[in-house]
Amino acid sequence: MSMHSTPHDTRSALAYVSQGLAIIEQALAKAQQSGAGTAPAGLDPSEATIWNQAMASAYQHCLEMCSFQGLDDLVRQAQQVPTVVLSINGGVVHEARATTETRVIVLDEDTEGGDEENIAEIEDEERYVHDLTAEVADLDALIAQVDEHNKALDADSAMDGDQASAGAQ
Repeated sequence: MSMHSTPHDTRSALAYVSQGLAIIEQALAKAQQSGAGTAPAGLDPSEATIWNQAMASAYQHCLEMCSFQGLDDLVRQAQQVPTVVLSINGGVVHEARATTETRVIVLDEDTEGGDEENIAEIEDEERYVHDLTAEVADLDALIAQVDEHNKALDADSAMDGDQASAGAQ
């Protein structure tokens, strides 16, 4: 049984893996020293060299198995706030896309014209329920456009505030 508990959330798990990789890197550096002092006692110098080479090879192999591009992608995704984009036309959800697999539930108070089987009593009110799984998509370009729009709004708002202050003086 392990003395350490394995984390269950993604961020903690990635930090746990990163910490393990750092330990393996330190062990690899020590094994690559190839001095007799790093091998078990009782080995002659040639056996100690073989021992250190084998350990270095094992640590290197472990690092190569754990340090793949997918791990970097997982770290990046874990650090991002999940984003969901809904395409709505006429009050109807036509498409849901997200940066990660996501279930999207839209509760619409407008129940007219909808399929009866999609109308439910939710939070003591009749709602039209859209329950769907968002398609995982690369939304970087779309998010960048929205962020640019928001920056422009913030700049306009700041200018309006400056003008209002100047007018009050």
